[in-house]
Amino acid sequence: MTEQAPERILYYQYQIFSARDEEFYASIHLHGAEGSIATAYFLRSDSVAGASQKDKANPSRIYFVKNEFHDVIDMLRNEKPVYFASDGKDIKRLATGLEPEGRSR
Repeated sequence: MTEQAPERILYYQYQIFSARDEEFYASIHLHGAEGSIATAYFLRSDSVAGASQKDKANPSRIYFVKNEFHDVIDMLRNEKPVYFASDGKDIKRLATGLEPEGRSR
């Protein structure tokens, strides 16, 4: 399948769910210039395979495990630009733009 053009994430909104939600720990809604781009879901279990298989045809959902939540929030807060990319089916990722070597904070 052909890679779709990456979309730049300009805004995000996140939710952390109560313990009563057995499947999801949190979600982050990703927005670009044209509106909603995708939603990142963070699963309570250690395997994203089941959720990813259910949504194989939905290019606007990306799944992570719970312990990756703070890494993704850190990327959205501290890196610019950040992009969402998808092959249109089952390969999805968040990525930064090119950064110079040795960049310090």
